[in-house]
Amino acid sequence: MPFRLGLPVSSPDFRRLWARHDVREGVHGAKTFQHPRVGDIAVEWDAYPPRPPPGPLMIVYTPKPGHEERLRRLKAVADAGEPHEEEPPAV
Repeated sequence: MPFRLGLPVSSPDFRRLWARHDVREGVHGAKTFQHPRVGDIAVEWDAYPPRPPPGPLMIVYTPKPGHEERLRRLKAVADAGEPHEEEPPAV
């Protein structure tokens, strides 16, 4: 099963909302997530606000070429339930 966060594509709610096309022009950008076990994961993102506002915001992250394997490693870490290292509290 592909790795997804949020509302699954197979969800009836997702299909109903997607079919309505109630989104404004999206905004987009790029971001790099830094994970201590997997490394940097560079993604491009698109945000789609609903019409009329206010309402939920749909954000879609797409890995940049070459970073797909890091997402697979991230999923493997999450599936294994391996604890991650916490940063020490600020003093």
